[in-house]
Amino acid sequence: MANRSSSTGPTMSLEDYSLAELADEARRREQRLKSLVKRRDRWQAKIAAIDAGLAEYGGGGSTRGWRKAPRRAKNQITLTEALRRAIGTKQMRVGAAAEAVLAAGYKSTSKDFGVAVSGILSRDRSFKRVAYGVYRVR
Repeated sequence: MANRSSSTGPTMSLEDYSLAELADEARRREQRLKSLVKRRDRWQAKIAAIDAGLAEYGGGGSTRGWRKAPRRAKNQITLTEALRRAIGTKQMRVGAAAEAVLAAGYKSTSKDFGVAVSGILSRDRSFKRVAYGVYRVR
């Protein structure tokens, strides 16, 4: 069967092929499919053996498949509002503001919570930068 995806010549429709050519192509694809399924099964068996070895030594299993996403923290107020309340009338550095927000009960699962706080303080118009890394509420 000719390569129909070629951009150099005209594309052919299925009516342009004989029944024998179509049957040959179907047979070729079926054989390729069987070959790929066998190959996949062999690799899956190897991975299962490796996973079993990891489990034997206390390691985690396969990283394939869906990972369960960490639960997102639920808060009554936004981080911006929590920062406004925590900073109040004072001037605060980014790290101190992040600690104050968490101490006030704001929940976060972020590994880089300070980066999130820094981003809000620098972008939000309700905060004024007083000095490098120091902000106050406008």
